[in-house]
Amino acid sequence: MLDVLKVSGQYFSKYLAQGLVILLGIGALSFGLIPDKETGLTQNTLFVLGGVALILAGVISTLYIAEVINKVIHNVLMYVILPVSVIYFAYVDYKAVKDEIDLIAKFDLIQRETKQRLKDIRDAEVEFRNIHGHFTSDWDSLKNFVANENALIINRKGDVPEKITLEMAKFLGYKEIPEKVISEVEAWKLAQAGMISGFERDTTYEPVMKKIFQSDKYMAKRVSEYPFSVDSLDIMPFSGGKQFKLEAGIINRNNINVAVFEAGQPEPLVLTTGDGRKLKAELPLIVGSMVDPTTNGNWGE
Repeated sequence: MLDVLKVSGQYFSKYLAQGLVILLGIGALSFGLIPDKETGLTQNTLFVLGGVALILAGVISTLYIAEVINKVIHNVLMYVILPVSVIYFAYVDYKAVKDEIDLIAKFDLIQRETKQRLKDIRDAEVEFRNIHGHFTSDWDSLKNFVANENALIINRKGDVPEKITLEMAKFLGYKEIPEKVISEVEAWKLAQAGMISGFERDTTYEPVMKKIFQSDKYMAKRVSEYPFSVDSLDIMPFSGGKQFKLEAGIINRNNINVAVFEAGQPEPLVLTTGDGRKLKAELPLIVGSMVDPTTNGNWGE
């Protein structure tokens, strides 16, 4: 009995250190793989690799002490293969994390620039409607309008009078003083007749590029990191030359025909990493609508 206890004690002391290393590795591995009960998160891969490395180191040392492997094999496994493997898998983990961070950054960049370009398209379409009375679904027409046509400028001075005299009312064709405020056109007629002063309305024209895309007001609200270019107005950023979709037409709302347009990505943005991981937008980015009289963007403007 004493001999058995003596032998057991010898084995225990002989393999104690290696056993503790293996147990420590198993504990680290379990801690790294089991999600936190409150957050549902796990430790990063480096923590898991550390646990695996401890287990392997303990096993290799145990095999060496048990004389299953010789010193040369032990040293090669412990001091060459194991460290190289840990470094390699650590690099793979780092590369995977970096690729995912880069993917998210590129995804956000594309979406931000896409939103700005859609805003440019919207401003061009609105000015096109101001001049031509309708939106356009033709990219060449819209780009030519921005590059070569003129926009209407209304110079305003003075306000429409809230009250007018009976003489003014009769001049405008009313039998008595109207209860409603007269229109700007009627006020302009009174000003032309010398019946009111300080009211002026006149129109001039200037290039669309100058009025909209080169104006101080527009440049102040525009994201400056994405320069405006007429040539790329129809091209989706980072798409390799693919065009936005563009539609225009008329819808009826409350028995009134309303001009509408819609421009945007034909489908949600999807990016993938080299190892197949995917990042996908919930919806394609769009401004305007072919079913509602709106020019807003669908990203929550």
